[in-house]
Amino acid sequence: MNAQRPSGEPGKRASECPRLFEFDVLLEDGRAIHLRPIRRDDADREHAFFQRVGPESAYFRFFSPKPDLSPKELRYFTTVDYDARMAFIALHGDDMIAVGRYDVLPDESDEEHKVAEIALLVEDDFQGVGIGSLLLQHLTEYARFKGITRLAAFVLAGNSHMLRLLRKSGYTLTSGSGGGMYRFELPLEP
Repeated sequence: MNAQRPSGEPGKRASECPRLFEFDVLLEDGRAIHLRPIRRDDADREHAFFQRVGPESAYFRFFSPKPDLSPKELRYFTTVDYDARMAFIALHGDDMIAVGRYDVLPDESDEEHKVAEIALLVEDDFQGVGIGSLLLQHLTEYARFKGITRLAAFVLAGNSHMLRLLRKSGYTLTSGSGGGMYRFELPLEP
């Protein structure tokens, strides 16, 4: 990925969508998708996407049953600053089919070390064809570009797909709890 610093360009504000991070990708099964940063006008698209996500996938993402997203949650998820909060979405045609995001954890970050939590959600019909890996790769490169020094992921023990993806991507298990949740981390080189 050839990353350029969108927010460092003259006249760019941190809150502008970094269009240099848009990609067309051919999936392992031959379908074409478009990866791009999320925008504020994606709320309806994200809501329709969430309605197609199966209950188990939503449970693994939110750690509890989640039948729907509220208007407040949709605003929160689609309003990012492209710095401390970032999200990439995958589109198949005009339909959102996946999202990967990170949020800097203020309690674990300081001026020299920024730690961000990542989260992924892929529509059930598009799981297992490499979208999670693509989103994780783009989030990692973008986070590195933004000066984040460590990524963290919290995963339920039953989420075998995410556990496998994190291990394959170089994440290390740093803690586990009796409640069946694990924390994985990946240090980022500048």
